[in-house]
Amino acid sequence: MVNTNHSTGYPQRMVRFCFAGIAGILLAACGASSRFNIPAKYTRDATMLDVEGARKRVMSFGHYKTSRISRGVQLSYPGWGKGFFFENLLLNQFGLQKDEIVAKEKDRFRYSVTDGSGSAEVFGKESEVTRSIRYKLLAKSNILNSYERVQQYQYIFSALIAMDTAGGSNVWNLLMSNVYDRRRDTVNGLFTIIKPNEEGLATNGIDTILIKVLETKEVESANGRSGKLPMAILAGYQLEIKGNPMAIIDVMSQRVGFFNNPDPRTKLLLAGITTAILARRVHDVKW
Repeated sequence: MVNTNHSTGYPQRMVRFCFAGIAGILLAACGASSRFNIPAKYTRDATMLDVEGARKRVMSFGHYKTSRISRGVQLSYPGWGKGFFFENLLLNQFGLQKDEIVAKEKDRFRYSVTDGSGSAEVFGKESEVTRSIRYKLLAKSNILNSYERVQQYQYIFSALIAMDTAGGSNVWNLLMSNVYDRRRDTVNGLFTIIKPNEEGLATNGIDTILIKVLETKEVESANGRSGKLPMAILAGYQLEIKGNPMAIIDVMSQRVGFFNNPDPRTKLLLAGITTAILARRVHDVKW
């Protein structure tokens, strides 16, 4: 499933940095020991469990636990794109330089998750590519001497979840993506924000679980204090099948909740999807 992202006109290059800054300010206002929770309206009918070890070597919640997460080398490829030789011949006369910057990042991981009786093998892979145009003042060397605008952005996360339970084996494929192209952008502001709201699905070829983004402006701290942000931020994901919610993933405080008490095999699958999403390092909202 491809999510074509439309940007908004806030003065930051990437929205996740802006969100992290706002979140940090509000968190400090609520108290150093506080943490954000997803608003109660999303979790009211779910049984919520704290996830220990999100983005670390071992994760666990309830009676679900992963093996040690084996990771590849997280690779980043900052570099230059195409040149603008003839344009820069003119721009340099006015003290300007135009460059294309292409940043690439990728990561992969594998582990197993078990509920004590059945298990699932999880193999995940992330890739992110950002292409930007930068204009730089040649006569100055401070941090305000350049302007950069994202032209294209692509994030893809895929995972294979191989189930091995008493009910037999089954393989599910998970895909989440987020794509932005300035040429299709409906907001032509001076600055570009790419919202971290990739959506996706998981399917075994017969059944399909939709992964939907949950955004909110309202946040609640663990000590009960609430606040409201100037723009919506990523709060988590809801997993649903045929319009019926099955689970919720709270990325603000790393919790997972199940709806309607699904059978053990389904719960194990949901645990595999949840841990895969929380194991990501390239896409890290840093709440």
